[in-house]
Amino acid sequence: MCLLTFSIDDPPSFKNLDMWRKEFVYYADVKADFPFLVVGNKVDLERKVEREDAEAWCKENGDLPYIETSAKDATNVEASFMVCLKRWANIEGHQERLPMPETVQLDGGGSHHRLCSCSS
Repeated sequence: MCLLTFSIDDPPSFKNLDMWRKEFVYYADVKADFPFLVVGNKVDLERKVEREDAEAWCKENGDLPYIETSAKDATNVEASFMVCLKRWANIEGHQERLPMPETVQLDGGGSHHRLCSCSS
């Protein structure tokens, strides 16, 4: 899960969302449909980015969830993390589980390789 956060009092930060999302996908080496949450922060300050514009950007970019917060007064901060947890749980619930062995053998039954020539 990735939180793409911009300041609602700073239009250039909103315009950077697309670049930040592309950079995350590239550098994290994930698929473009990776789960994102868009966060409009600083709702305690004068608004310069309209909620409708942020919601439209989210809709155009894969119907991403959007929430507005204030770190200063804790408005919706906990709620934003709860959205992340719920999305993560939903994703985890739909992924195929690989069978895990009930026990792990620790008695040295496997092969051993020395990684260095130092003595032990």
